[in-house]
Amino acid sequence: IKYKSGANIDSEILFLENLLSPNKKEIFEKLNLLKLKKFYGLDNLFKEFELSSNNFLKNNFIEKNNNSLITFVSKFIDIKPNNLETYHSDEINIIIQAKKYLKDDDIKESLNQILLIDENADFFSKWINQAKIYLNFTNEISKVI
Repeated sequence: IKYKSGANIDSEILFLENLLSPNKKEIFEKLNLLKLKKFYGLDNLFKEFELSSNNFLKNNFIEKNNNSLITFVSKFIDIKPNNLETYHSDEINIIIQAKKYLKDDDIKESLNQILLIDENADFFSKWINQAKIYLNFTNEISKVI
């Protein structure tokens, strides 16, 4: 719970390490290394997804409507489709699906969806990094149990 909120988990890892057998020492070494990468919490992961999605959609809209007026106005206002459910684009459909997985706390499938977008590194790099940290940590902590 503390890890999901982005709180400090030093004492919890130490407690588990002292509680469990020494043959799981390598797991705790990995957990301590992952802890150093600093996961900022699920709330921030959701916010970062929204920010990345909006930036991607704005850029996508500007590219498709190459117009100097739209480019100028986009510096001052947010541009995004009115209704994502009816927008016809493979990439936007991928984002919609990824968002659904994210809302269901299925970070792995959400990440898999975002990795399908060719330009994901440009817009989702921070989100991808945080999602990978979270997944690696949860994978290692599951080995403790």
